[in-house]
Amino acid sequence: MASTADPVRRLRVAGEDIEFADQGDGEPILFVHGGMFSDWFLPVTHASQLTGYRLIRIRRAGFLDGTAATAPLSLADHARHCAVLLDALSLKDAHVCGHSSGALVALQLALDAPTAVRTLTLLEPAPAGDLAEPADGEAIGRLIGPAIAAAAAGDVDAAFDTFLDAVGGPGSRAVVQRTLGTDGLQVAVGQARTLPSEVHAVAGWRFTSDDASRITQPLLLVQGGRSHEVAPFAPNTVPALAAMAPHARVVTLPGVTHLMPLQDPAGVAGLLANFIAEHAASRAGNEQFDT
Repeated sequence: MASTADPVRRLRVAGEDIEFADQGDGEPILFVHGGMFSDWFLPVTHASQLTGYRLIRIRRAGFLDGTAATAPLSLADHARHCAVLLDALSLKDAHVCGHSSGALVALQLALDAPTAVRTLTLLEPAPAGDLAEPADGEAIGRLIGPAIAAAAAGDVDAAFDTFLDAVGGPGSRAVVQRTLGTDGLQVAVGQARTLPSEVHAVAGWRFTSDDASRITQPLLLVQGGRSHEVAPFAPNTVPALAAMAPHARVVTLPGVTHLMPLQDPAGVAGLLANFIAEHAASRAGNEQFDT
């Protein structure tokens, strides 16, 4: 079980507060969490497969305990915060890994600051823009709508359980508690208040095939082997983005749903480490050929 007591630092960015954990040495990896709560990637950053990397885990504006965003934030705003964080850490670029709505933030970062992104690893991007299929809207409204309503009414427990069960299957709260601990679960449930604003930001995000053509970084798309059993809309974005970006590699992580960073952190970490290593080897070969 990963400890939620990892040391974090706070950074003021464009009038908003973000937090981040920064551990290890080596090539940097920036983790951009999805919606509902901020510690999705905490178990991944504790996986042995990522020993030897510098692991930077952002807690996006609005997700800080007791601190709401001062204004509605778009996914582009979150992407700018990521770019400022890298600059504050004196990093000219990083490998970027995003999950769900965090994968959309990572895509936006690659569009807005392409030189800041070495590689992109995206775990089931949230359905938005041209990544969403027409049928997704009805399913999302039916499955996620009650969670949004509960969060808007202040019932964070109902919002948390309804949303996670919709995307991860029944008993998802137990998965969170097992991987983050009781204290981590309490923090995660409290952050369910962010759901309406996160959904609004995702709904307002625009992404087309023209945008996809500008994504030139090595791109790994990860889908859960059991995601279709739980939430039919969850993995649809992977083939949609792969069709727009033919250079992308698609892999399926068996036995998991949209909750994959919690269900199989070692599997996620292993895919990420192998992808980065392959890119580094390919880049080194190209540089040797150029000389």
